[in-house]
Amino acid sequence: MLNGEICNNVEILSVSYNSYDSFCNKSWEGILNQDCVQVTVVDNNSPDQSGKKIREKFKKIRVFNLSQNIGYGRALNFAINNSDKRFVLVVNPDIKFALNDLVKLVGIAKNDATSTRIWAPSLERRGGDDDYSEDVEHVSGAAMLLDTEQMEQFFDENIFLFFEETSLCKDVINSGGKIKLCPSVFFDHIGGASSDDSMQIECLKAWHYAWSRCYFMNKYKLFTYYNTMYKMYFEYKIQSIINLNSVKRKLYKVKSEGVRAFMQGRTAFDKNGAPFISDLWC
Repeated sequence: MLNGEICNNVEILSVSYNSYDSFCNKSWEGILNQDCVQVTVVDNNSPDQSGKKIREKFKKIRVFNLSQNIGYGRALNFAINNSDKRFVLVVNPDIKFALNDLVKLVGIAKNDATSTRIWAPSLERRGGDDDYSEDVEHVSGAAMLLDTEQMEQFFDENIFLFFEETSLCKDVINSGGKIKLCPSVFFDHIGGASSDDSMQIECLKAWHYAWSRCYFMNKYKLFTYYNTMYKMYFEYKIQSIINLNSVKRKLYKVKSEGVRAFMQGRTAFDKNGAPFISDLWC
């Protein structure tokens, strides 16, 4: 039986980009049709009208349809800032989980020390004692429970895509907070179902992966004498020439462009807040 007190203290947040089909699996349908827990979906201006379709199908949830794609981290910050719950479960559309497991996760969090900021379920079946959790340096951004009362900051809004959760975990640890993995709570990560896989989307992901990798390494001073931004650029550039797969050659070329853009001082967003995208990727 679901614990009403715990459910009243948590909100489920998810970001959609062409993700309507992912929300139509049995796991999500069971959650989205419940009254006991608030669910909010932020749609990043999906070309396939996912946000509109989600709102029409699931009447009990809150849907924000944004006018442009503002990125994963910014969309989550928007949802968090519009939540009045102590705990928010940040979860990808391609995750399957049961409300009973969410209750268990929130129960662990409520009984934990105040220095813990983030709890995460295991994405592998491990079992163990219900209340057991272990300190870790980082967890997957596919599913993480945040204590909004303890968090000093949320996702880095300089990033459009990739390394958002890695940066967040780094910030939590650097500020003296803790991150816990809860092995007895299992969420199933299907993977690869959050958005479409057109070539333009793959190129957008490749460019922003490279840019965000540079940003993350530079932000936390992880580049070294032997591991430099220039080395990263040339590794991508060489692969764009010698790789035997034509699609991978193109994606490596786009990645090298992402590194070069960061070195030249380009941000991940333009002056209007839209993510960088190039017509040359089509």
